[in-house]
Formats: sequence, structure tokens, C-alpha cells
Amino acid sequence: MPGTLRVDGPHAGDAPEALRLSAEPDDLPSFALAQLVCTYGRSGALGRTGGALLGGPGPAAAHRYDCSPDVQANPDAAQHAGWGDPQSEES
Repeated sequence: MPGTLRVDGPHAGDAPEALRLSAEPDDLPSFALAQLVCTYGRSGALGRTGGALLGGPGPAAAHRYDCSPDVQANPDAAQHAGWGDPQSEES
């Protein structure tokens, strides 16, 4: 992904912890998505504990991605790990 990827706050109607990317998460290479998820998902400064709620620039709902040990060990497997379950709110 080019260095122009931006991360913004939630859109109207998103959960407050949602982050919006300037590209669709599914369009990113799996290792790049894993890096974003694990960086933002484990950020104590953001109050996160292992997952990130990410969406793209469009109106589609943000999806929950977890930074599991499997994803950390093999980021390329993340694409097939059942990631991106739709959620409008964190539980």
C-alpha cells in the first residue's frame, strides 16, 4: 500500500472506537492489515485490548478484526481466518 494510507475516526453511525481507513481493509495485503489491526488493537493509549473495529472510506459498516497469536505468527493466514465480522458496535 502506498504511504498515503490514512486512518481517521468513525463515520456517523459507527461505534465510537471505529477507525476508518482511506482504503478498504480487504484491499490491503493481509500482512499490512494484520499490522494495522495489531498496532491499533493493542494500543493501550487508545484503550484497546486486542482487536480493532475498521472500515473503509465508504458507507459500509466497520468490521471487527482480532489480533490473535495466530495472526501475529502468520499474518498471511489472516486473510482466511474469518476476519472482518460485521459489527456496528463493540460488545
